Amino acid sequence: MAKQLHRRAGKEPPADNPWQNVDRLSRRWRESLKTDPLEGLADETIRTLRLAFTRRNVLDHNGGVIDDGYVRQAGEGVLGRKVRIKPAWVKTVFVAVESLADRLEQTGR
Repeated sequence: MAKQLHRRAGKEPPADNPWQNVDRLSRRWRESLKTDPLEGLADETIRTLRLAFTRRNVLDHNGGVIDDGYVRQAGEGVLGRKVRIKPAWVKTVFVAVESLADRLEQTGR
């Protein structure tokens, strides 16, 4: 969604892929659109988004096995164990992602 809104705003596609990390997404959005998509989101929502993106990364690239990078970024986990995703967590992430999506739509014009 961020990629599409960025393009619709007439901005050049980035050479890198900032859309898979909350902080890189925010930085790119501020550079390109002069507004912060995280502004106005609750601190807890931003923490949830960061953790969700970090978990997605370890699930996608490391088979869900916690490594040093995950522990450093997430500030949690035991090396070598698998990330656990519970239904309540998924519901929390959906709410956070919906909040981010709303902000992207508001600021991506």
